Amino acid sequence: MARPPERIAAVYDEVDKAHANYLEAKAAYIDAQVRYESAHERFSGLCRLAAEMLPAGAWSRWQDRHPEIRFFGMAIGDSIVKILDGHAFEMAWNFAYGKSREFRPHLSADEIQTKLEEGGFEFKGAAPLREVNGALMKLEGATKEQGRYRASDANETLEWVQNYVADETAARGATKNAAAQQAGTGNDDVPF
Repeated sequence: MARPPERIAAVYDEVDKAHANYLEAKAAYIDAQVRYESAHERFSGLCRLAAEMLPAGAWSRWQDRHPEIRFFGMAIGDSIVKILDGHAFEMAWNFAYGKSREFRPHLSADEIQTKLEEGGFEFKGAAPLREVNGALMKLEGATKEQGRYRASDANETLEWVQNYVADETAARGATKNAAAQQAGTGNDDVPF
């Protein structure tokens, strides 16, 4: 049975519209891709320049205010070490100030992947967890314990933080005692 000519014309019309829509979307996609690559390259270059030219710590402070790009343009290994070091410091501070009963500087590969994504890391493929696992297998600066990872120097980080907190606490106590002594001796010198 032959199709009525109106129906064929309607199908051709819809295919022509879809074709035009596709070509328009493809052109917009290519335009957006070129603009993205251009912005990416410019930003990447400026990040490298900033890291080289800004005073020590200034670039890190800028990145702290923009956590969504903390790992932009970084190698995966460097990013993971930065994550593990930062996590060790955070856990050490929590432990030293009594916010946690145990020092737990470990993260799973899934948690590392999440932190990388939150920090703007750009994975090369469609299997980010595989990239994380691959990097962790050959990464110096990370130690695996019971399927979780920590910075290799996490214990030294804990020791440093504990010493800092102890020194800070002692200094505050000495300042407080000196102020109390000074306030208490103001009228004690009167002989009558």
